Amino acid sequence: MTRTSTPVLRSIRTIRNIPRLKDISWILMRHGLHQVASYLGAPFRLRVFSWIPGLNQKPAPSQATRMRLAFQELGPIFIKLGQLIANRPDLFPQAYVDEFAQLEDRVEPVPFDKIRGVIEEELGAPIEEVFLEVSEKPLASASLAQVHCATTRSGDAVILKVQKPGLQKVIESDLEILGLVAEALAQIGGLGEFDPEGIVAEVARTVEREVDFNFERHAIERVRQNFDGDPVLVVPQTYPALSTKRVLTQERLLGTALRRLDSASLPAEERRRVARECSRILFEMVFRDGYFHADPHASNIMLLHDGRVGFIDFGSMGVFGEELRHRLVKLMRVLIERDFNGVAREVLRIGRPHGGEFHFFHFSQDLASRLDPYFGLSLSETDVPALFATVMSIAREYRIAIVPGFVTMTRCLALMEGVTC
Repeated sequence: MTRTSTPVLRSIRTIRNIPRLKDISWILMRHGLHQVASYLGAPFRLRVFSWIPGLNQKPAPSQATRMRLAFQELGPIFIKLGQLIANRPDLFPQAYVDEFAQLEDRVEPVPFDKIRGVIEEELGAPIEEVFLEVSEKPLASASLAQVHCATTRSGDAVILKVQKPGLQKVIESDLEILGLVAEALAQIGGLGEFDPEGIVAEVARTVEREVDFNFERHAIERVRQNFDGDPVLVVPQTYPALSTKRVLTQERLLGTALRRLDSASLPAEERRRVARECSRILFEMVFRDGYFHADPHASNIMLLHDGRVGFIDFGSMGVFGEELRHRLVKLMRVLIERDFNGVAREVLRIGRPHGGEFHFFHFSQDLASRLDPYFGLSLSETDVPALFATVMSIAREYRIAIVPGFVTMTRCLALMEGVTC
């Protein structure tokens, strides 16, 4: 994060955010994170109150679990920070990566009259003039938005993704608070090349894109174009005239999310077909187009009534450019050739050591030992997600930060592996 900051500016930012800071401190302490709350400057009376006997009767879960539960309650910025932790096994301890992978972005819905207000403000007309019908009951509710079924004036069945009101103020406040913490950590030092301000900046960039639904609409249209003519994949049509920065209108796909299908509802042969098609689609996104759905879990993939496969929720996309694809091919080649030093060099070309002394020989020998099961295998024989997970684990141990595109691709393949098992 690049930001000019002085003691006076920091004081102004702190005073401005005191109400939200109190909320955050109270939630952290309620989850037993007293040290973190104290570091944020929680008022002494709140810290004392949190220690009243009987306030926390439940057995204490792990620190990582308590942080995940607190982050879920704290809202969009902290949820995105948690998702970043889950997606960076090369930077964060595995216990936190595994715990934050369970982070659920599900919150209580906003009353429909407030959602109606956002729709009418964004589209510039009473809702009845724009849609024949809008369901007041949401299909889903997350920290940034909630989703409602609707019917256009022309009779098309659509989905409305509507940003929650009052969101911008909370986001700005939370980013400023995280920025203050990051500045303090950077000034304390002792973090090697770990960059807390860079982490906060990455969260800010992610949220900035996700609160502007035009980015998601363009992503949908790009993937539709990439897969134009594909016999299996269906990507929803968007409605630009009914979409804005805070409202996204798209075609409603008719089918069932894969997470709702089990062996009783889907024969084994059909499950295998769907798994093959999902794998093909994702590999084409990553390795042919270099532009892919970064969150392909079983709730975001549907088996449609006609047997085709639908992908939904394109709010998080990954880019895997030509250079990274070239590096991946080289990495697979040196693995097949059992070139231990070559594997080490290729890993270092997609990442860089940060903090402390780095020993190339030890690194290459450790890679050789732990990647031995993969040496000599062809790409079709290789469990690619497991291979990359091992590389990420070793990289973290040697404090090597891997480029984000490669990390996102690795997580994407791992998610798809879970879907197609």
